[in-house]
Parts: sequence; structure tokens; C-alpha cells
Amino acid sequence: MIDVIIIGSGISGCFLAKKLQEKNLNVLIIEKSKSLGGRFSTKPVGSGLADYGCQYISPKSEILKQLMEDLLRKKLITDIEIEKNKKVYICPYGLNKIPFYLSLGISSVTNQKVYQLARKTNHWEIKTNLQSFHSKTVILSCPAIQSQEILDKSDINHIKLPNASYNSFYSLTFSVSKKLNEKIFYFKKDYPWICNNKDKGLLNNDFIYTVNASEKKSQELAAMKDSERKKIIFSDMSDIGFLNIDNMNIHFWKFGFSNEQNNANYIYDKKFKLGLCGDSFSIGRVDGSVISANELSKKIK
Repeated sequence: MIDVIIIGSGISGCFLAKKLQEKNLNVLIIEKSKSLGGRFSTKPVGSGLADYGCQYISPKSEILKQLMEDLLRKKLITDIEIEKNKKVYICPYGLNKIPFYLSLGISSVTNQKVYQLARKTNHWEIKTNLQSFHSKTVILSCPAIQSQEILDKSDINHIKLPNASYNSFYSLTFSVSKKLNEKIFYFKKDYPWICNNKDKGLLNNDFIYTVNASEKKSQELAAMKDSERKKIIFSDMSDIGFLNIDNMNIHFWKFGFSNEQNNANYIYDKKFKLGLCGDSFSIGRVDGSVISANELSKKIK
């Protein structure tokens, strides 16, 4: 019997898993995607790498600052100055290495989507698209809308999730033969995030870019057919000044970044051993994710 199953492997789920591992609990992470990390996502592009989810970390809370200090000591991250007197943290090996580090030594399964939870006499049955698992405690660490879908399909009606909203957007990654300009970050109206991953600090030999579309532009792109969308994107990138675009990948984040909020830190039903955490809680984003996981970890035995 597994002590705790965590559904979702973003920064909140992985941070929680590490905290519970430190309490000698047997933990399993279930992730619907092919890799751990959630929006801490990095992909190979040509001969290099590109972050295409979270782009950097700018900690506000003490718990996230402590995590950054730990990762600095382990030389997993470094800091860069994105504007005068504003330092942020990046990972030269790609930001997905942070959840990878947090989940070291913890069991996980990927490419399995949880669709239902079933309460048994003294434990939970967690049903995925491939198999079932059993655990004493279940934690949902995915975005609130996804957690609500699982609760609804499981006929769990007594838990009220916090209000949380997310920006949806397209993230483009590609390589080019020549960098756009000397700036690490560049901004355009329809594409408010244009980033040279090599100059940002990733260990790349080539010029590999991440470009995020605005929410308005993303809505326009989402309404198009795939072929038309790709044509418009290539045209827009050419207009910005990119030459000889190669290795283009287009990713849509339905639940991108949570908006500013001030919610409860977590939900935990002690009687049924069912909890929820993530960036839908606390102040949202990376800080809220880690605060939420840290506070919830104190309640789980």
C-alpha cells in the first residue's frame, strides 16, 4: 500500500513529494504527460534546449527563496539580471531539471491520466487510463479546473476549490542561423516574450528562441486550422526579423500562468485523507505553488 499518491508533477507536486519523502513516507507521483515538470518544461531544439513553460524564477516568499539558495549551493541554478537591480534565477540545463531534482528517489509514472478516485473502507483507489493504484492519502496538485474535473467524475462534492484563473497562450520554440539582436529578452505587441535561450544562460551552442504569444493573439491562433496557424506564425516571426527558422515547435498552454490571487494555502480533508495544493492556492504562480505544498506537507502523516 502506497502512503501518498500525488496527482500532477509540477513544481508544487514535486516539492510536496520531496517534503513527504523527508518524513519517510512512501510516495508515488502520477503524471498525465510524458515527463515530469508541468509548466517547468524544457525541450530539445536542434542541438540545444529551450524553456517553453516557466522562463525564470523571481522568488517573493521565504520558502521559495530557501529553495533557490539550496539549488544555488548545488549549482543547479544561477542568477541573471533581466533589468536594472532585478535578478532572477534560471537553470543552465533547463528549468525542468528543478522538478527532476525535487523528485529524485521518488517513484513516478507518466503518460497516465487520472480520471476517477474511489474511496474504499480505509484507502483510495486511483483509476488511470491504464491501471489502478491504491494509497492511504491522495493529493491533487494540478490546476484547479483539472482537479475539479477529477472530483466531479469521482462524485466528491464536499470540497470547494478556490477561484483561480489562468492565461492561455501559445509558446513557440525554434532555432535560427543568426540571433535577432543583442538583447536577451525582446518584446512585441502580439508576442510579449521573445527570449534568446543561449543568452539567457542555457548551455546552447546555437541560437534557440522561445516566443510566447499574447493571450489575445493566442485566441486568434486557436481559432485557425493547423496549416493556417503555422503559416501565420512563420509570417509573424519573419516580420519580427527571424531568418532561416528551423526546428519549429508550437505548444498551447491551456492553463498557462495563474493570475494574481489571495487564496487559502491548501485544502486537506483529514478524515478521508484527501488534499489539494498548487498554484490555484495562496498567491499563485511559483511562490503560491511552493507555499501551498510546504504548508500541506505539515498536515500529512
